[in-house]
Amino acid sequence: MKTIRLLTFDLDNTLWNNNPVIVRAEHILYQWLEKNCERLTKRFSPQDLIEHRMQLLEKHPELIAQISEARKRSLHYSLLQAGYSTESAHDASNRAFAIFLEARNRVELFGGVRDELLSLKQDFTIGALTNGNVELHKTDAADLFDFHVSAEDVNERKPGKAQFQFALTSVNAAPWQCIHIGDHPLDDIRGAASLGINTIWFNMTGEEWNTEKYGIKPQNCYTAANWKAIGKTIRLIAAQTADENINKND
Repeated sequence: MKTIRLLTFDLDNTLWNNNPVIVRAEHILYQWLEKNCERLTKRFSPQDLIEHRMQLLEKHPELIAQISEARKRSLHYSLLQAGYSTESAHDASNRAFAIFLEARNRVELFGGVRDELLSLKQDFTIGALTNGNVELHKTDAADLFDFHVSAEDVNERKPGKAQFQFALTSVNAAPWQCIHIGDHPLDDIRGAASLGINTIWFNMTGEEWNTEKYGIKPQNCYTAANWKAIGKTIRLIAAQTADENINKND
């Protein structure tokens, strides 16, 4: 009897290394601004633009789950400060964001991701849950998922419950019928475990669980250091859950 029905995966730093992706996208964005918004780049450095965005989020915490809108608004503000008209700033901020997003979508999957997900997809429904704004359908992972939900879609970041609840509802699954896999101890592991979802902490670096920072490690949390181990651990949990279900019915 198969009882695990749903697998949900974080994206950034779980399917790919996101840090170089963002650094490259920020660089491409600034290059575009240098060519198209010279007054802006003469006044503000790349770090200045990042600080403008952080200041905006401090002033408007409701935008924390709407990072695309926050980025566009902060660019608009910076353009106004550089002397552009409201109309010009609006147009340029939208064009600049499109440049950033196109670069942000160029991700490189970790080794083993494609093979493992294609294999798992034969037996489970697979969903993507993310606090980021990558356009999954424009990446090399587009064909690997049955559905995708972001913080922007539900207006709540993990570890909030909304993304996890959306995933469970989408396939009418109970929490114990789901495994969530992610790299972040709080956003992914504690967030999913708070609903009773099985978890796999993707821990490539072998770091110790920081109890002081993240609280007690959930009992139903497994750890995997690479994608081959993720696949094996998922099937182990699925087999154990099926055995427990059979024993209950004996």
